[in-house]
Amino acid sequence: MKPFETLEEIGRRTAEAIVAQSGISHAGLARHIRHLLVYGDAKTGAILQEPVIEGAHPFLEAMETIDSLAGQMLQPELVEALDGTSDQRPRNYTFKRSWHPFKHQLEAWQKLIGRGEPQSVIVTSGTGSGKTECFLIPILNDLAEQAAHSSRPLEGVQAIMLYPLNALIESQKERLSDWVAPFKGRIRFALYNGDTPSSARDADRRRTPEQVIDREVLRTSPPPILVTNPTMLEYMLVRSQDSPILTASRGRLKWIVLDEAHSLVGAAAAEIALLLRRVLLAFEVKSSDVRFVATSATIGEGEKIRKHLETFLAEVAGIPDARVHMIEGHRRKPTRPHQRLALDLPPDISSADPHNLYDALVGRDRVWSLVETLHAGAVPLKAFSHVAAELKIKPTDLAIALSRARSRPTDGSEGDILAPLRIHAFQRAMPGLWSCVNSTCPDAAPDWSFGRILTERGEHCPSCSAPVLQIISCTICGEPLLEGEERGGRLITPLNAPPVDEFRDEAEREKSGEEETDSVNGDGQPVHLSDLIGHRRLFAARPSKKARPFFLERNTWMVADALSDGTLKIMSDEAGESDPCPCCGGQNKWKHPLRPMRFGAPFLLGNTAPILLAGMSPEVSSTEPLPSGGRRLLSFTDSRQGTARLAAKFQVDAERNFVRSVIYYSVQSLMRPAAGAGEQISGLNDTIKALEAAGASAPSSPLRDTLEGKIAERSRLTSANMDGIAWSDMVNRLAERIEVHNWIKEVWESRDSGESRFTDATKLAEFLLLREFARRPTRANSVETLGLAKLRSPAIDLLTDASVPEPFRRRGLSRADWQDYLYVLLTHFVRANSAIVIDDWLKRWLFPKATLRRLAGPNDERGRKEGFIPWPNGTRLSLRSRPVLLLQKGLKLNLADPAELDDIE
Repeated sequence: MKPFETLEEIGRRTAEAIVAQSGISHAGLARHIRHLLVYGDAKTGAILQEPVIEGAHPFLEAMETIDSLAGQMLQPELVEALDGTSDQRPRNYTFKRSWHPFKHQLEAWQKLIGRGEPQSVIVTSGTGSGKTECFLIPILNDLAEQAAHSSRPLEGVQAIMLYPLNALIESQKERLSDWVAPFKGRIRFALYNGDTPSSARDADRRRTPEQVIDREVLRTSPPPILVTNPTMLEYMLVRSQDSPILTASRGRLKWIVLDEAHSLVGAAAAEIALLLRRVLLAFEVKSSDVRFVATSATIGEGEKIRKHLETFLAEVAGIPDARVHMIEGHRRKPTRPHQRLALDLPPDISSADPHNLYDALVGRDRVWSLVETLHAGAVPLKAFSHVAAELKIKPTDLAIALSRARSRPTDGSEGDILAPLRIHAFQRAMPGLWSCVNSTCPDAAPDWSFGRILTERGEHCPSCSAPVLQIISCTICGEPLLEGEERGGRLITPLNAPPVDEFRDEAEREKSGEEETDSVNGDGQPVHLSDLIGHRRLFAARPSKKARPFFLERNTWMVADALSDGTLKIMSDEAGESDPCPCCGGQNKWKHPLRPMRFGAPFLLGNTAPILLAGMSPEVSSTEPLPSGGRRLLSFTDSRQGTARLAAKFQVDAERNFVRSVIYYSVQSLMRPAAGAGEQISGLNDTIKALEAAGASAPSSPLRDTLEGKIAERSRLTSANMDGIAWSDMVNRLAERIEVHNWIKEVWESRDSGESRFTDATKLAEFLLLREFARRPTRANSVETLGLAKLRSPAIDLLTDASVPEPFRRRGLSRADWQDYLYVLLTHFVRANSAIVIDDWLKRWLFPKATLRRLAGPNDERGRKEGFIPWPNGTRLSLRSRPVLLLQKGLKLNLADPAELDDIE
């Protein structure tokens, strides 16, 4: 992975996405926004802030190996299960016998494993430090000791592992399966959340004997390990259906694990404390008989922090402070070799031998000082600047060099990386854009009608003290305007309430790119308080004809009555909340067309995640094809509904990008010469050359005809094939792809409610194509708006000259002009109004809120009925319909002239 190049790509593409999604038609403003977001600094509005770089040195290891603990601290059967040698199943999680556990892991095991008075621990350590193993191996060891004396499955919940998110619950499945499966059903676990099915088939149960996969078995034969969340645990205590779990588990509970304990503050901590007391009562155990484990990210150091955390767990669990022990994970401090050489840096750091890179860097005192600083804590990227300047390289290149440099191996080891790094990147949300009204501002953006552009709200411009107003834009014409409120003799920025739900607001923004007939309700739009307490003003970068002069005193920036030497003149349009855009007069059917340039986390994540994923290194160890080459990305949000919407958006975006790529490359492949055409062309070139020579010496008609035939044949071979791909062929191409018949089908067949439609790869492929081509959006991305491919109609392509209407011929227009007009109608009138024929079950997925219509022919009375679209004509009632307006403009018709009105008909 090239992290810094990936971050630069994120900055560039995010800026482009913001400009594109805003729909701004002002080239100067769009150009300045791109520059501001990509090349500005953190203070002036760059979308990406300076990265923070943290040392990620390995954690301290214990002297003992797992093998040396077998029979002493750990059960031998468990050691075999961890090692992965007790069965032949493929695994992603192992803990090899030869490995040394981290010191904090061994310390936790020593506290938790034993027959004395139960002890509790709080483990605080960094990401990737094996906090899960700190409690999971002691739990499994306890169960393995019991299973060694029994051939039957252990029943009754003995360990409850509480996670705040379902995603974290699901993340434990693979690890538990790998380590519990070797016990052949004697040790089992269950993941209990809202997605756990009521029942399952016996065949599915037999497939995973180590996991209880449904509620029916969970209640009749509770497993010893229960992984759940606080909400489900609450339900289990009060729900009569779950009472068998409690009955079978009375007196057996020994372990309670709280993950992400640092998130338990205030009311959340109090609720968990009360929940745990009710759990102890329901399971009929005392707190003194239970081992409590809390895991936490590193949140501080020192004796005061230690005591505070120990007291926290003691109070939450209801146990004495003396029985709680804080265990910290520490990273290994890098060791500088005694013999050092001051070697020159290799010319290409990114591909240089890691050992040579290490030798060139480790002997430099300033470099070593930076390595020690990284071990002690995180630093901004600029901390690399001075050392990088000495080495005559960029700071980013120095960071990459430190993370690649590796000491020469000794005693069979791979050697140590000089400074393993973790990069923390910060992408800020965009609450809006603002501009000062003063066109003579010293920091005014080039080619912009007003002054300095700001990324944060302010009352006055920091450069000239002029009023600062928010930039809004029209979703129809793209005109940027400044929105202000005249109140008390001053011009101020109105207080617009931000959206309550960013995820819903983002979904509505995406739908605003559709045609008017597909608009959605405008709930969640900003409420303009200025409509209630002030006079709203709009100042367009290119004012409308109805705009009136508006004056401001330059000294005080108070509203003035007339133009004078000391006043600033700008053109103003008055507007209320429900008024259309003053520049184009356009107004969406259901919502106001003017929107602020506000882009929150959902929009940014939706654009950033694919770039991050593409920047990762693919999985090279897998023998089977994997989605995205096996690349993986974790994303967390603090909104459950937002997480669900974001996950769905990621899936749909990935599907659509895949389909678009297949369509594009399929069309392009047809436009290339066929296989073997190169040899044919070469042969034709020789033949044509010989015929030309022969014709020059002895001209003849047969020779000329033969020459023209060969030239035409060569032209066919070298010219692009513009015939396109038949719809059915494209469906088959998609259906044959593993992405469709395997991965995408797996997602969609669960949504099919037993109808078996999406289980058919061909039907699924046709649905994916229809989702791209059923309608052409006005601004949203699609195959057509991206210019990757277009939809063709044989009925239009095969028209002859005789089909061209007389008004077209009379005005010198050709068959191609008539075909172009028909394609415009097909796209922007027929498809735009959902006048398409598809199965009813497809409508649910393609147009859940829209109504499919039928096109009524000329003089068809059904055109007046609901569900039908009347055929366009030249009557007064339809003069503003799109087909009529296009004819009027294209043919330059005067509709007041009856003869030209007849041409419309």
